Amino acid sequence: MAQTRPDAATRTRARENFQSGVAAYQRGDYQVALEAFSTAYRLAPHPMVRANIANCYAQLHRPIEAVEWFEHFLAEATGAPETQRAEVTAHIRELRQQIAEVRLVIEPSDAPEVLATVDGHPVSPAELLRLEPGRHALVVRADGFRTERMDVDATGGSTRDVRVQLRSIAPAAPVAAAVAEPPPPQRAEPRQPVHVAAPPPSEATPQSVVTEPLAPMNVATPNGPVEPPSATNRLRPTVFYVAAGATGALAVGWIACGVAALVNNGAFETARRNIANGQGDLAQQQSQGGAAADAARGFALASDVFLVATLAGAAASAYVYTRTDFRAPSVTAVADQQGFQLFVSGRF
Repeated sequence: MAQTRPDAATRTRARENFQSGVAAYQRGDYQVALEAFSTAYRLAPHPMVRANIANCYAQLHRPIEAVEWFEHFLAEATGAPETQRAEVTAHIRELRQQIAEVRLVIEPSDAPEVLATVDGHPVSPAELLRLEPGRHALVVRADGFRTERMDVDATGGSTRDVRVQLRSIAPAAPVAAAVAEPPPPQRAEPRQPVHVAAPPPSEATPQSVVTEPLAPMNVATPNGPVEPPSATNRLRPTVFYVAAGATGALAVGWIACGVAALVNNGAFETARRNIANGQGDLAQQQSQGGAAADAARGFALASDVFLVATLAGAAASAYVYTRTDFRAPSVTAVADQQGFQLFVSGRF
């Protein structure tokens, strides 16, 4: 589509900015000259202004932008004298000695939705990257793969391939743990009722005497209950309640992390769709999508850890259950000369 020719007033403003740029360039104020030339080109695009903009970038030690503007000049100024084109070509050759060219080779090559950044700035993985000499931080993300981060050392005047091997995110394998059905608690065989011989009744205070216990449980004496020896090898119910409570807390952590992983994964998918549809700011969407993907993977890993711990806690609780003494308190009656007494025993 042919560009609309600017009107006279616009051309006058462009000429004024161009002359202002020339004056600033001649006095060595290259940043001011760059801004003036850029305004002139925006008002009335002309290939010669591109060459001036490229010269400003070269003087400001920004060789990458300088090469790009010189290349655009050569592409547009087809009618420029050959001597001028040769001079620009030689200048491009000199500037490239200050630029490192990097070609990303991403494997697998058919990875979907590949996003790449260099020093936090989005780049196209399919294009040749031009970098200033030095070390740069490269980040590559793709749907269904782990985020890869690496440092790239760039050397001026060189062209190199940087291979990035993407590692797929394997679905978490279900942890198989068989939790045995806890056997019913062992119940002690009831002891034979203990008969307590009644003392001879007193003539002064005749009374009825209870001579048998109320329930055939633990033997009781006037000094307190006597528990069977086997009870000392059993666990108290408190141990089981603590184990069961800890298992419940682990299960809550598992569920919470799983929900958080799903929420962040949804945020990543939203950012990915916005990027694919061209909605919103590309850099912001890439940053938000990358952060959401990393958070989703972190919560998914935490959820797996909580799941394993929950299953282990369930198995431990089942074992503790089989070793716990849940017997109810026993009540025993013992007679003496003053009447009879009740003794209560149990494990709490």
